[in-house]
Amino acid sequence: GADKFVWATVLIDNTSGESPSESDIQTWVNAYGVTAPVLAGSRDLIDSTAEEGWPISSWPTLVVIDESMTLTFGIYGWSEELMREAVTEALSD
Repeated sequence: GADKFVWATVLIDNTSGESPSESDIQTWVNAYGVTAPVLAGSRDLIDSTAEEGWPISSWPTLVVIDESMTLTFGIYGWSEELMREAVTEALSD
């Protein structure tokens, strides 16, 4: 059920292309009315091979991570329809 699903946002850049500060995170939360966790990251999280980091190639990148912390689905760019399908499938497992 829905208790298996947690939405979180990880910001890896601020508007200047630098790692976000606590103030940048708060600005994001206020601008978008976010109630789910918003975390600060950095470009150090990016690895196109997905061996040492996340295969991020565009903004936004949306992923579904299963209980064993395995990336099971990803979309590069925004598609509400694809994200809804991925979440629905993940919740039905």
